[in-house]
This record gives sequence, C-alpha cells and structure tokens, in this order.
Amino acid sequence: MANKIKILHAITRLDKGGSAENTLISAIGLAEKGYDVTLLFGKTEDANVELLKRAREAGVEFVEEEDLVRNIRPVKDLAALFDIRRFIKDNKFDIVHAHSSKAGIICRVAAWLAGVKNIVYTPHGHVFYGYFGKALTSMIIFAERAAALFTERIIGLTPCECEEWLTFGVGKREQYLAIPSGLEFGKMESDLFEGRDLRKELGIPSGKKLVGSVGRFVPIKGYEYFIEAAAALIKNGKDLYFALAGDGPLAGKYEEMISSLGIEERFHIVGWQENTGAFMRSLDLFVLSSLNEGMGRVLVMAMYYGKPVIATRVGGVPSVV
Repeated sequence: MANKIKILHAITRLDKGGSAENTLISAIGLAEKGYDVTLLFGKTEDANVELLKRAREAGVEFVEEEDLVRNIRPVKDLAALFDIRRFIKDNKFDIVHAHSSKAGIICRVAAWLAGVKNIVYTPHGHVFYGYFGKALTSMIIFAERAAALFTERIIGLTPCECEEWLTFGVGKREQYLAIPSGLEFGKMESDLFEGRDLRKELGIPSGKKLVGSVGRFVPIKGYEYFIEAAAALIKNGKDLYFALAGDGPLAGKYEEMISSLGIEERFHIVGWQENTGAFMRSLDLFVLSSLNEGMGRVLVMAMYYGKPVIATRVGGVPSVV
C-alpha cells in the first residue's frame, strides 16, 4: 500500500472485556492488511496482555491519553479533548474510529474539530439505562444526538442495538450498520483441548449439573441476581451447583452474599479464566444476568461450546439468543 491510509482507533480504556477485545482484534486485522493503525486509549489497569502483544507485533502504535478517564471529569475531559484534537491534526488521520461512550463523544468531537471527514463510532452497547440517574442519562443522550450529526457511520453489534439507539433519537437510520463482534474460533477450539478439569478442581460430584457465568464483576452485569436465583433454587431443593468466573470491584461483595445465603458448598467463584474454553466445557448451562448488554460475546462463546443459555432480554441479546 504505497500511501497507507492512516486510521486512529480510540477507546476509553483497554481493560479486559468485550469492547476492548473487539477494538484490539479490529486494529490487528487492519494492521495486518497494511493499514497504518494507531490505538489511543485512556487509563487502563487490567488489559489483555496477549492481545496487546499481538497488536504491537502487527505494527499497531499505542498512545495513552492520561486525561481520558471513564467517569465524567469536566477539567480532564476538556484537556483530553484538546490533546486528542491536536494529536489527530498533527498526524493527519484519514479515518477516526471511536469506541465506547466516553471516548466515543470526546474523540468524535476532537476529530470533527481537526477536520476529519471520515468519523466512525462503535458504542459497544449504550449507557441509556442501567448505569446512571435520570439527569446524567439525559445529558448523555443529548451529547450522543449532537455527536451523531458529524458521524459518518454508527456501528451496532446487533440489529437490536441499532434499533434501540434509533428509539432514543440518536442519528438517522441510514447512518447505522450492524456488525457483530467477532470471535477467534481457532483459539477457542485450542482452549477446548487443555487438560484442565474444573469440575474435579471444584469438587462437583459426578453426574451433577453445573450452572455458570463469566464476566467482569461490575454492577451492570447483575451477578447479584444470579447469586440470589441460585440460592432460591437450592432452597427449593434443586440439586444444582453454580460457578462464577471473573474478577472486579464487586468480588468481595459477591463472596459475602454467597456466605450470608449459606450456599458456599454449592456456589464457587473461580476468578478470571485466561482459558475460557476450559470453564465453558465444565458447564451444563450458561447464564447471562446483565442489566444492559450491547451483544454479549460470551453468549456466542457459550453456544460455540454447545451450551444452552439463559439470558436477560436487554440490549442486543435478543439478536443473539
């Protein structure tokens, strides 16, 4: 590619999760096809080290913007806006592709101020319910409507997500395109053949059913409802076992809930699993209890491994299940 097309991907943070993995895999794919790819990101504490390494090997350049933070901080947000505008203008990017709500608004405004014509946005879900109070949510919806005015394409992970955005009055139908979040099935296939036996490690008796979920331990994932449901089933005499894989700020709360409900012998928290396949293989049923979800890549994983799923009817989930 003689004159390489310069693409900037920007995301609020690269912590483990579907949106970061989607963004990194997209950046890797573009770099491997010969594009000049830069990935700008904010404060990150727990990134996917393997994907970061692969991205660097593919030639993706990484730029950290220290003022790009997840929470609303007017002073930092303005500083990030002008820093990113200057960076975009100095590097003359042909395409700016913003990911996630915070970076999505700041980076699209910065790109527009820098004169970029090709601005793309993948929100990876939305924060229109389940996250904030009414006043802040209204402000975010207003900001999304305004930013849509100079966005060429808004990419939803599912048709359901695109339709939901339109019901909130964000953008026009012709701006939307549904592109499911891709998974690397080759790696998932290799994960299946790792010799680890989680059922044996957890002491699950032979022939007993194991119900589980995997994800970040944050409020939007609704795991307290999964734990409460498990306790109700056990109390009603159901001979089931439960497992929750992941980590995050609510880990301590979930452990306390399990203890206070008296279900420690039936409900196991197993921590973050680098090999999701080994965990999925051990399950008889997968549960997603999210209060809001753009697509639910983990649902695709569960179904790829041949597991039946039960999920909340939110966001893009009905397009998947």
